[in-house]
Amino acid sequence: MTETTGEKDTQYQRVVSKGPLPFQYIKVKLEFEDGQPRDVGESQMKALISGMIKEIYGEVGCSLTSDVLKYSLKDCTAILRVTHKNLVKVWSSLTLCSSFKGEPCAFRVLQTSPHLMALAVNSRDLDF
Repeated sequence: MTETTGEKDTQYQRVVSKGPLPFQYIKVKLEFEDGQPRDVGESQMKALISGMIKEIYGEVGCSLTSDVLKYSLKDCTAILRVTHKNLVKVWSSLTLCSSFKGEPCAFRVLQTSPHLMALAVNSRDLDF
């Protein structure tokens, strides 16, 4: 839809979104019971996430796509991309994770958004 203003012949386009966006982005952190970070590689993180989805949802869960877009080895933080319709299933699978290589751990969901740019800054971490 193109509309014009009365003064100048400037045109702008109004875009109206109906329904959810196709992807959701989740920022998660793998925390261990003693609070010390571990050397968990990106491939190990992806395997842990896929394993948890498979454990909870079986073979059907293997078809759920979750991509690790960014991973920080320093603090075991990852940004995941999942389809909107599978967000609840992936989130619940992460919530039920209780161990990694025999050590107690838990996933903490730090942020979630349908827009990747929204995960760039966390307003809770800003100093005023």
